[in-house]
Amino acid sequence: MEEKEYNNTISVKEKICFDNDKYLKIEKEKILERKKLFPGKLYIEVGGKLLEDNHAARVLPGFKKDNKIRIFETLKEDIEVIITIAANNIVDLRKIQDKGITYADETIYIVKVLEEKGIKISGIVISRYYEDVLIDNYINKLKILGYNVYKHYNIEGYPLDIENVVSENGLR
Repeated sequence: MEEKEYNNTISVKEKICFDNDKYLKIEKEKILERKKLFPGKLYIEVGGKLLEDNHAARVLPGFKKDNKIRIFETLKEDIEVIITIAANNIVDLRKIQDKGITYADETIYIVKVLEEKGIKISGIVISRYYEDVLIDNYINKLKILGYNVYKHYNIEGYPLDIENVVSENGLR
């Protein structure tokens, strides 16, 4: 058992029940299996807690908060990464509570960290894009930094109106 300290006051013995090495091995194997199904490179679209998944580390004793990036590092010769940020998070200046920075700034930070680790960034997707000066300024900033930026628009009726979603109008 490993001893952990919580809130700087209580010492608790906690059994490590998550086999992190096994997890990394299986994840890598599954990604490579998936890659074999398609020719060329495997593209991974990323959203969520890529660099530090503090929640998973908290609820799964033994889980390392940087597991996703560790997996990417082992696959960097085989993958290119597409980072996604929702348009409304840019406009709302939404912040990551435990860091105090905006999602927009965090997106740029993530891209730079990945690049420093030798992981290729194919582009950044603005999901549910709509015209707004803040969004367009952010896109310009990303382009000035040298990134490919793609706009994904909101699809009316998604996901229930399948006929519209898969139509030319839905897939614009």
